[in-house]
This record gives sequence, structure tokens and C-alpha cells, in this order.
Amino acid sequence: MSGRGEWLAVSVAFVVIAVSASIWLAIDRRPPEWDHANHLERAVQCARDLRTSDVRAILERSSFYPPLVLCLGGVGMLLGLTDAAAGGAVMLAFLALGMAAVYLLGRRLVDGQVGVAAALLFGSAPFMVFSTLRFQLDLPLAAMVAVALVVLLATDRFTRTPAALAFGVVCGLGMLTKRTFA
Repeated sequence: MSGRGEWLAVSVAFVVIAVSASIWLAIDRRPPEWDHANHLERAVQCARDLRTSDVRAILERSSFYPPLVLCLGGVGMLLGLTDAAAGGAVMLAFLALGMAAVYLLGRRLVDGQVGVAAALLFGSAPFMVFSTLRFQLDLPLAAMVAVALVVLLATDRFTRTPAALAFGVVCGLGMLTKRTFA
């Protein structure tokens, strides 16, 4: 399988998961609960703060849950999505990012077929499928860890300055995703 064919396989798997999740979310009429509801509420608050450019409120509210994922949900709401749709879109975006990063890790460490298998396992793992349906921080955290590992390998033991700087940025974004990133 060529590199293009491998990307196609990962992309098709993602589309199947994304369509399945979208159908599930369209059918499921249960209200969000626990952390899922809490994160959606914070996304609504972040949307309001972004609309008024109140960065201070975003930072003050972020003492326990970092703002990156929640405010990405808020951006989705500012673009006209409902809170549930914005949350679902953010989760699907992080699922795509995670699957791509895991593919790249597998390809770099072994070969492309292993990368495809790893991406498929990542995307279809029961907890990942569950996480795709809930606006929580675990799926974005897993995706950011995978991205950090890809960029870390690209630093070639920190001998490549641009990649090392990119690794620092990714680590910063990881900490803004969930504190347990470190």
C-alpha cells in the first residue's frame, strides 16, 4: 500500500466513525450529564466571553479546566452551531487529529501498514468511540499526546530547532487541553 493509499484508508475509517457518531448524536435525545454538561456550559460561557473579548473571564474560569477545548466549542457556537453540535464537531476534529498522529507514529516507528492499523485501533477503540459522543477532555488529551510524540520524534533529539520550537508549542497547547498532559 502506498502512502496515499494509507492516508485514504485512515481517512475512510475516520469518515465511517464520524458519520456513525453524527447519526448517533442526531438520534440521541438524552440531555448531557456530569462533566459533559459542565464542559458544554463552559463552552457557552467561553462563546459569550469571546463575543465580548473578555479574555480575563476566560482565564479566571480556566483554573480547573484549561480553556482550549472548551473555547473551541465556544467558537463553534459563534459560527452558528448548537452547543451539542459544536461539542461534537470539536470531538470529531480531535479524533481526526489523533488518528492522523497515531498513523504518523506507526509509520515512522515501523511502517505505513502498522500506522494504518494503529490509527484504526485508536479511532475505533470503545473508549474513543464513547468519547467522540461526549464533549469531554480525554479524547483531545489523547490526540494532543500523539501529536506531541510525532513532533518530539521530528526534533531528532532536539537537534532540529524548528521542530524543537514546534514541540514547545504543542506542549503548551497540550497543557491548555488538560492539565494531565504533562
